[in-house]
Amino acid sequence: HLIPLLQDNFCAKQIQRDILHSISKNPNLIFNSCDKGGGLACTTRSGYDGEIQRQLSDTDSYCKLKGDLTVYKTDMYYFLSRAHEAGDLTDEERGYLINKRPTKAAMYILPKTHKDCQEPLFHVIDFHIRPLVTKLPSYLRDTGDFINQLS
Repeated sequence: HLIPLLQDNFCAKQIQRDILHSISKNPNLIFNSCDKGGGLACTTRSGYDGEIQRQLSDTDSYCKLKGDLTVYKTDMYYFLSRAHEAGDLTDEERGYLINKRPTKAAMYILPKTHKDCQEPLFHVIDFHIRPLVTKLPSYLRDTGDFINQLS
């Protein structure tokens, strides 16, 4: 019964906003950018946290820090100043390397996008939203569809 409403672009946009608002309130979902293509990915919180833990457990790539490295700001400034005075660094290089406001690193992941995504949640969302989205005037199926519409 929602399909006739999609003829009116305003109604279609309102339906999209309502669906996205409803989904975005789910605390078990995480939304973030994809690794390529500018897409938006929806991941279960448990899947996201599991992937973070999997990557951090790779001790060939990561090691646990003994503390907050921002406390070494003064030491780094002193080291860079001595290198500058010795002629090993130009003014520009020294200015570039001195971080006046060091911050702690934050870990995050960008999900890989695969056309054959098998996660049931995505299939359910796709099943319910696809009929609505494909009726929107702004809908583009793929790059070929975009090029055809430009012609």
